[in-house]
Amino acid sequence: MKRLVAITNGDLKYMDLDVDVTKAEDMMLLKTLDSTNVKTGTCPQCNYSPLEKKDGYKICKNCGAVYKIFDNEVYLVK
Repeated sequence: MKRLVAITNGDLKYMDLDVDVTKAEDMMLLKTLDSTNVKTGTCPQCNYSPLEKKDGYKICKNCGAVYKIFDNEVYLVK
């Protein structure tokens, strides 16, 4: 997975992001209102819509935030 780190001269620059979903410290549970935004396809951090779905994650193409939904709960992946 890649995360946007900079935009220079119109070029997007990404860094590789390794996410281990088995480690609890890599994920933070979101509050109800933020969870609703993610479920409806809007990033709660920057209000960008729509979120891109990839490999079971929802990814914001604007700010690079990554979300995962488990058992109807939404987590921000750090």
